[in-house]
Amino acid sequence: MGQWAARLTCLRIEQYFFNSPTIDRRGLEQLIGEIDWELRGEGRGKAACTLSILWLCEKKGTILHVGDSAIYINHKGGIDRITHLDGGGSRLSCYMGMGASVSELLQVVEVPLREGDLFFLVTDGVDVLSTQSLVLEWNRSGGDPDRCALNLTERIDECEGDDDATIVVVQYLSAGTKDRVSDPQEAPDVPNRLM
Repeated sequence: MGQWAARLTCLRIEQYFFNSPTIDRRGLEQLIGEIDWELRGEGRGKAACTLSILWLCEKKGTILHVGDSAIYINHKGGIDRITHLDGGGSRLSCYMGMGASVSELLQVVEVPLREGDLFFLVTDGVDVLSTQSLVLEWNRSGGDPDRCALNLTERIDECEGDDDATIVVVQYLSAGTKDRVSDPQEAPDVPNRLM
């Protein structure tokens, strides 16, 4: 049910960004509540997933987060975790599909963006690597987000972790900066790893 919950959540978020005349933080918060309600209804209380949204708009990054995944930011020289750990323990205590309290436990963080800021969105299976490994692999990738994510995924596979590992690497570049994102035709074949 987790894979179904993750797919439904992604589909609803995609629809929101493509179909809404205005997009704002309050709308996203409301959407998360609606998705949670839908997961509980259609999944009959058994569908659940974590959620990490990074919305970059007008030199501001907005993070909306539920669960034990993590979002890190690298501000030229230091890496910091933006989201805090969910409750701890062996069981996840905050997740999409948990009920009305998801709105109370939703983490919302806004950060000012600076040219070159780097974000890592990772699931808990990435914990087999240190946070410094994220920055090290970024440097080794030559500043290519796709290559960095692929290299990190390969390193995690080598560690033979027992949990799923999904990584998204995003670099903020202003509109005037030369596009450094690789051409989709030339991007490495990054494995599709569902949460």
